[in-house]
Amino acid sequence: MLLEQSISVHGGIWILLLFSLLIILSGIALFSWAWMSGQFDDINKGAQLPFNEEEPAGEPTDQLFKPDEETPSSK
Repeated sequence: MLLEQSISVHGGIWILLLFSLLIILSGIALFSWAWMSGQFDDINKGAQLPFNEEEPAGEPTDQLFKPDEETPSSK
């Protein structure tokens, strides 16, 4: 009985090790694909995508941060 439990534990450890190795190798493969295809060439480009002429970067355009001129709290 003890030998059977020991074999099943060792089998589980091998499965976990193989699964971990698969995840690590997949991560390395995906990172190298991203590097080779130029995904990291301009990482700041994605940070500017939400901004345009109507909502420029660095200027608050929301009502919460830029109250209307008509409200008494802004005077």
